Amino acid sequence: MRLRSTAIVALALVPLACAQQPNAKDLVWPSDEEVFDIEPGGTIRATGMKQLMDECRSLQSGKMPLDPEEDKSCVQLHTLLMAVLEDKKSGGNVVGGP
Repeated sequence: MRLRSTAIVALALVPLACAQQPNAKDLVWPSDEEVFDIEPGGTIRATGMKQLMDECRSLQSGKMPLDPEEDKSCVQLHTLLMAVLEDKKSGGNVVGGP
């Protein structure tokens, strides 16, 4: 699945925060407006990222992950998104280097 391989490649850059990670179904995802910095109802241009987020969000509603790697990828995507949003709020450049 192309979507899944894209997520794995993107998430390979995210270091593990700790050895024990939460399950993807237990995560609270930020809104599309917050992630993509758009007005409610605005157009999302990063459709690949939107698809990844929607797939991971579906785990919250009871959909079972295809395998443990899918769950792990969603947790890593969430970790990356939250770090980027925190970086935006602080006005810093924590994510992505100098």
